[in-house]
Amino acid sequence: MTRNYDNQLIVVVVLLAAMGTIIMFSASSPYGEKFGSSLFFLKRHVIALLIGSGMLIVFSRLDYRYFKYFALAFLIGSMILVLAGHYLNNTKDASRWLLYSGSRKMITTSDFMKYAIIIYAAYYLDKNQKKVHDFWHVVVPFFGLIGFSILLVLLQPDLSTSFGLCLLAGSLLFIGGVKFRHLASGILFGGFAAALSLLQNEYQRTRIWSWFHSESNLNSTNWQSFNSKIALGNGGWTGTGLGDGMMKHGYIPEAHTDFIYSVIGEELGIFISIFILGLFLWLFLRSVKIAQTAPDHFGMFLALGIGLNIALYCIINVAYVSGIFPTTGLPLPFISYGGTNTVLVLASMGILLNISNKARAPKFKLSGRNYAR
Repeated sequence: MTRNYDNQLIVVVVLLAAMGTIIMFSASSPYGEKFGSSLFFLKRHVIALLIGSGMLIVFSRLDYRYFKYFALAFLIGSMILVLAGHYLNNTKDASRWLLYSGSRKMITTSDFMKYAIIIYAAYYLDKNQKKVHDFWHVVVPFFGLIGFSILLVLLQPDLSTSFGLCLLAGSLLFIGGVKFRHLASGILFGGFAAALSLLQNEYQRTRIWSWFHSESNLNSTNWQSFNSKIALGNGGWTGTGLGDGMMKHGYIPEAHTDFIYSVIGEELGIFISIFILGLFLWLFLRSVKIAQTAPDHFGMFLALGIGLNIALYCIINVAYVSGIFPTTGLPLPFISYGGTNTVLVLASMGILLNISNKARAPKFKLSGRNYAR
């Protein structure tokens, strides 16, 4: 085999990871001082980057086609992780993590579910590509298994991540050729589950209500969203300067996580904010290109799933930071602080690189099967 990886993808990943580290440090330094050092979050982010980079290298060399043999195992394993988070939660907070140590919460379980769904969807669509219009024997079993997986995340409770997972799975099914009227049944079921979640959780209803009434409760429920828009406006075209933003000093709580794009807008301005969005667009286009040249359908759907995941999370994050969507808790890939997300995003980039390498490689056989075009 040759080792001809997609060089453009490598460049955009390095740029996003490097810029993300600098921006995350600037956004987290005031909050980190509460833990004894402005470097508190930077040190942990760098550790996650190193682990993620190691996984990127491993997955870029590990043949992606092996994942199809463990697709169901990955999905079941992610279900167990989500359920373990419920069982191990000794707090009154949401059960979104696997480890709880005092006020610290580590390893976000829904991140594993996200990639398990991508792998399983790619496997399922590859396996049933000639029967994808069969609603009862192909579409319904997929809805049942994936719907149950997403329901476990919804019960954490985590409505925003569940919404993102539904968009991701639905997009892959639509691209895979599933009829829209068949997808509509899944949309109706998802809407019903979301409505029940809203009835059960007052804070979710409050977020929706606050979004519709964005000019009210500016000192309470709309505090983050209102200050986020002020930060974006303060930056102007060129920004206030890296490290010189004001909104991260308590006006946007924990600005290094979900609302980090507002820090980018304030400190670096519109030009750099658009440039970063351009990098995400570049990454998505490379994933589409890799999907087009993938040697098999599994690789094609896997590449599309990984690219769509990054694109959807970026769009949703920027949309709620700027007030277009209700406030959610979805991070900005490569940039928001979060060890689990950082590690798995980089690992997924390794899978993309591996698919790109196989697209340029000569005939390659795995277990006697010829996967070349």
